[in-house]
Amino acid sequence: MIRTQHQDRNQVRRRLVVVFGVVLLLFLALILRMAWLQITHHEKYQELADGNRIRIEPIAPIRGRILDRNGQILADNQTVYTLELHRDELPRPRSLQAVLGKLQEFQPSLPSLDDRVSTRLQQQWRRMNRHLPFTLARLTEEEAARFSVDAWRYPGFVVNAVAQRIYPQGQRAAHAVGYVGRITVEDLRTLDFENYRNTEFVGRSGIEQSYEAALHGQTGLRYVEVDAQGRQVRELNRIAPESGKDLILSLDLELQTFAEDLLGERKGAIVAIDPRNGDVLTLASTPTFDPNAFIARMDNDTYQQLINDPKKPLFNRAIQSKYPPGSTIKPFMGLIGLESGLITPSSKKYAGPSFEYKGMVYRDWKKEGHGTVDLDLAITQSCDVFFYELALDMTITRIDAGLAPFGIGEKTGIDLNSESTGVRPSAAWKRRVHNKPWYPGETIIVGIGQGYLLTTPLQLASATATLSVQGKRYRPHIVHAEEDFSLPTVPMKAANWKAVVDAMTHVMTAPTGTGRRSAPLIHNTMAGKTGTAQVVSFAKDSKYNASNFSEEQLDHAIFIGFSPVTDPKIAIAVLIENGGHGGETAAPLAALVADKWLGKIGSTP
Repeated sequence: MIRTQHQDRNQVRRRLVVVFGVVLLLFLALILRMAWLQITHHEKYQELADGNRIRIEPIAPIRGRILDRNGQILADNQTVYTLELHRDELPRPRSLQAVLGKLQEFQPSLPSLDDRVSTRLQQQWRRMNRHLPFTLARLTEEEAARFSVDAWRYPGFVVNAVAQRIYPQGQRAAHAVGYVGRITVEDLRTLDFENYRNTEFVGRSGIEQSYEAALHGQTGLRYVEVDAQGRQVRELNRIAPESGKDLILSLDLELQTFAEDLLGERKGAIVAIDPRNGDVLTLASTPTFDPNAFIARMDNDTYQQLINDPKKPLFNRAIQSKYPPGSTIKPFMGLIGLESGLITPSSKKYAGPSFEYKGMVYRDWKKEGHGTVDLDLAITQSCDVFFYELALDMTITRIDAGLAPFGIGEKTGIDLNSESTGVRPSAAWKRRVHNKPWYPGETIIVGIGQGYLLTTPLQLASATATLSVQGKRYRPHIVHAEEDFSLPTVPMKAANWKAVVDAMTHVMTAPTGTGRRSAPLIHNTMAGKTGTAQVVSFAKDSKYNASNFSEEQLDHAIFIGFSPVTDPKIAIAVLIENGGHGGETAAPLAALVADKWLGKIGSTP
């Protein structure tokens, strides 16, 4: 079929219409897309564009200070100088080797730039954003001044002043105050990432860790305009950081220092509490450590040596170590016995050299026994047989219920994260933990503070504080706060409180009292109870002889007490690991601490 000219024109016309329609549709789609981008999503893409032009840099806040109750600074900040690299401003080549090569003339003043540190810097160099400053080393004030004079020779290098943690008291109160360590990736998983982006140190123990949020403050922001290569052009805006909060502790640095010096190089703890409000006056633990060591770049060998030290200097014995309370539990056993009606202040028991139950013999510390004694004499002379029999009469159920209100075997709730619980045993506890039944013989030895019963020095001090004020109980706290720390009162008859307090007073004053050796040291009235916690057992018929044991096997020396007796202002617990008898080793330290504090606050007998 032959096509006519008219048919060809119509076909061309139709094709043009189709093409025109397609072009028109594409044009309309382009217009709609532009409208979608520039109108509907304008803010989104404007923000992205600004992101390419504006860099937001965090500004680390100044960490809050820690002070004792009198304003003595325990943790502060000092200005230190850092040598920073701004890589965008470095001449090529921009490798770290080339950068360090430029510092060969300055190397003698930077002894930290050894091969090990250079390797670490290489790793950080590869990980960090090349547009952010890179910290190369810490400088002394003299080094910073000398480097600044020659700064023109080192393009891209900047000396910057930053705030760094410092502990002006060194080892004093180190376990209570704690220390800070370098922030890790693991830390950022639990902390507010935005608030910690430019933070170098975080709390690792003590108050530094427990009050991290308050001490850290709020990070500020700096808005910087940058060019296409990411180099800073100008600062557009700045939101100032909020400094961390200063914390005032209930600790008294002078008393803390005195207590630590009394402990010396021995392993032990002294805890002193104001029974009127729960203020922790002293939280001493030895051996101790210098928290300043963690601010410098401690090498791994030094750190391993510290954590593997058999004396455990990083271990806070005041709140973390769990010990049998020994005979210091006897005043509380006496209170439970009185309140339950099993004994009265005038009840008498014959206390021979041992107590026998179902073929088992439980010996008294005194070979010949104590004869007939009442509760007063049993506490004064620390008669074991009296409390063996009393504990068996009370049963473990009644003992558990009676010790619970004093917080024995429980966390006190002190504002430190690492507090241990201790153990207050019961039949249900043993079944749950050991899947075994409870035996009466285990109740007998709990009566003198041995067996499964475990407490911390802080628990003993807190319980003693409650006893001293006849059941008024407060949560121990180390940071001063205007709040009520009172806990439920321990309800007991006034006559029962008096009977036990009188006996504890006789411990310190009576000729046969186990704490009488401390009497010459006491210038205020004091009530107390000595204790000796057995570390290892020995043969049934053998006599304890310290010369037969190594130092680690010697008994722990313990003492609890309060002063003045009629108006208590300080309650104390002292524990010395492997220290022997509490009356000889621990009681004198408590007497000296009490007199030191009462003399300082102007107390009179």
